[in-house]
Amino acid sequence: MLNDLYHMLDPVAISAGPITIYWYGLAYVVGALLTAVVMYRTQRRWGFDITVDDLTSVVVGVVFGLDRKSTRLNSSHT
Repeated sequence: MLNDLYHMLDPVAISAGPITIYWYGLAYVVGALLTAVVMYRTQRRWGFDITVDDLTSVVVGVVFGLDRKSTRLNSSHT
């Protein structure tokens, strides 16, 4: 039952001309935004002196770092 459901899902969320947005891409964006919000609220509650620009740099660096690592790992197995 779940296998049939899995194969029925379309990985493309939105497609307009040459631009295609996949569901996992949207999940990355939502995850990064939620991480930034949690980090901001935590640093404000604990009284750290971290700006929104600092938090944005950390989140973007982690997302690109993880993407680079997964790309490198996937290319070494082929």
